[in-house]
Amino acid sequence: MSASLESRFIDAHLGTTSRSLFFHLQQQHAPTANHSLRVGRILVRLGGALSQPRRKRLIVAGLLHDIGKMDEQYSSLIRKPGPLSVSERRILEGHVRDGFNLLTNAGEIEVASIIAGHHDLYPGGYPRNRVRRRTQRRGNDRRNFSPELQADTQLLFIADEVDATTDPERTYRQKPLHPKQVLHMLSPHVPSDLLKLSLRIHLGYE
Repeated sequence: MSASLESRFIDAHLGTTSRSLFFHLQQQHAPTANHSLRVGRILVRLGGALSQPRRKRLIVAGLLHDIGKMDEQYSSLIRKPGPLSVSERRILEGHVRDGFNLLTNAGEIEVASIIAGHHDLYPGGYPRNRVRRRTQRRGNDRRNFSPELQADTQLLFIADEVDATTDPERTYRQKPLHPKQVLHMLSPHVPSDLLKLSLRIHLGYE
């Protein structure tokens, strides 16, 4: 996507505050921002059958799902060329919590709820429902974790993983995965019909 198309895409979906957050991430670590742009573009296609407001909310979640990584404490970790150690991964997991807090403070409550669980779908995933439980204790869990928002979290999870696992520039992978490998890896964690539809729409894989 050209710079002008990127700018128009961002302007079309993000409000002033969210746009400022995204541009800050772009300045902090362009590869993470570019990944977020690709996830947003994937969700344009995956969310094609959704209502316009829901589709836009989902795209916003894609653009901002890694916004917590702009915190300075993650700078060296996201720039590390090789695999992270266990302790480093534990630190980096905090980006979901920080992103949730940033978006909640920015008034993007439902978007924050979508990103809060997008790493939770793997067994042993993170933040292991800590953000979810904390939000539920505030008494607004029905709104924030409705079946619709949970389904949107699954779509974000798929888009994030598909881009991450098929991206040839991920330095910690020997080579990008084939769509069949992605299907095998993700199918235990999301409905298979949703995953197959997602791979067909995005990658043309049957």
